[in-house]
Amino acid sequence: MSRRISVLGQVLKNLRNSFSAPKQTVTLVGEDHLGNRYFLKEADPKRNLRGGRWVEPVNNDQFKPPEVPVEWEAWLRGRRDDPPTQQELDKNHALMLRTLRRAQELEDKSKQAEEPLLGEGDSKPWDGVTSDADMRGSKFPVYDGMETTPGLKSGKR
Repeated sequence: MSRRISVLGQVLKNLRNSFSAPKQTVTLVGEDHLGNRYFLKEADPKRNLRGGRWVEPVNNDQFKPPEVPVEWEAWLRGRRDDPPTQQELDKNHALMLRTLRRAQELEDKSKQAEEPLLGEGDSKPWDGVTSDADMRGSKFPVYDGMETTPGLKSGKR
């Protein structure tokens, strides 16, 4: 009979525990330059509780996902174990700015190299091509039933 009471006691204990949610420790891990705050909830395998990571965005617009830096997104998705440090964020930001600056320099160089090819009075080879008649001198072939202008079929010339 004492065994039956212990089983009944265990059932009642489990029932009581199911109504009270266990408290897990939640810690603020960091904040990014946008003002988003990142949290970590520790796992508790003894109570069969999973851990979690999440972001609380600055704007609480539920229909718009928060803007999250790449380093923090990798931490949120579990691709990295440790949250990013401020030194890492600063280094990656400086690298991004340098890359953008170099891309702009390359674009400026390519524009400067392209401009001398055409003189001021010269026209580009595709300027003024607007109809099928203008396409006759083109290096593209024209076939029967082919539309060079939408809605107008041309014959072989």
